Amino acid sequence: MTGYTRGERQALRTRRAIVNAFSALIREKNYADITVNDIIGRADAGRSTFYRYFRTKADLLIYLHEERFDNLLGSLSSASAWMSASPPPELQRFLEMFRLLGKNRQFSLAYMLGNDIDYVIHHINRLLSAKFEKSLYTAFGEEKTGIPIATLARSVAGSYCWIVISWLTGEIREDADAVAAWIHRLARASVREALIP
Repeated sequence: MTGYTRGERQALRTRRAIVNAFSALIREKNYADITVNDIIGRADAGRSTFYRYFRTKADLLIYLHEERFDNLLGSLSSASAWMSASPPPELQRFLEMFRLLGKNRQFSLAYMLGNDIDYVIHHINRLLSAKFEKSLYTAFGEEKTGIPIATLARSVAGSYCWIVISWLTGEIREDADAVAAWIHRLARASVREALIP
């Protein structure tokens, strides 16, 4: 953490403690059963400290996804990665993180997220779209495309989100490897089609 002031380093450590506490709690119990008190107790932080970094528990869940998306998108920073025959290994880890949220995948997403469901899905989809857009620009630059990259990014993000949700709710019953392969093939096909001027 070089380059940061002492106060900034402490703030980063505190935020990391909150995120780590929440990550650990998700492995132990359902999201709906986790309270802010559980998180701050595990993180050894105060309530006001929690709210300094996150408005709600749902925002913490979205932030956790953002970290995972950064890892996933780091592996999709080149045209060859997007067009590869195999999905990036990070996609498998991405799916495993989602699986942890539902433990055995036999659950109702609405029950698990409760009143947070629409907020979380909307913000995760927007976040993933923005990250895909940046990744696609990095991979393909200003290459002329038949479909604008921003639209392509939204399409790819939508596929990711809805396939993962269908997998989590048991509508898709394949294993994570098969689902990762399908997601990647669909994304690759969309990118290939968009590159046709």
